[in-house]
Amino acid sequence: MKVRDLMTSHICCVSPDMTIENASKLMRGADIGVVPVCDGGGIVGIVTDRDIITRGISKGFGPGEKIEKVMTKNVVSIMPDADIKEAVKVMGDRQVRRLPVVTGREIVGMLSVGDIARYGKLDAEVAKAECGIAEMYKN
Repeated sequence: MKVRDLMTSHICCVSPDMTIENASKLMRGADIGVVPVCDGGGIVGIVTDRDIITRGISKGFGPGEKIEKVMTKNVVSIMPDADIKEAVKVMGDRQVRRLPVVTGREIVGMLSVGDIARYGKLDAEVAKAECGIAEMYKN
């Protein structure tokens, strides 16, 4: 099975100069907790609701601060033609719950642990990656 078979292809993006407030409103309206940060050339970062809290609000940033101040810049991503087992390995090794799916720098989808779990065929490798990711969030 390939990443493209399980990824979500309807992706909302924000620009690096969007405010924390506007990005938060977009996330709330779309009922999502993560959004890629894209410029004209493609993906340049990723921001989660947790990033907004831990890198923004807890440091005194106001709602008018730009997303680029709180986003993760070194984004790990995967290609749509990659095998799902490779994606699981990347998620486990990098301790991430979501992977942007890219062709070049252009984002074409997002793959989450939930997407993999919903597939319904959790093998030992996927289960181990899920446990490793969950363990990271317990600490």
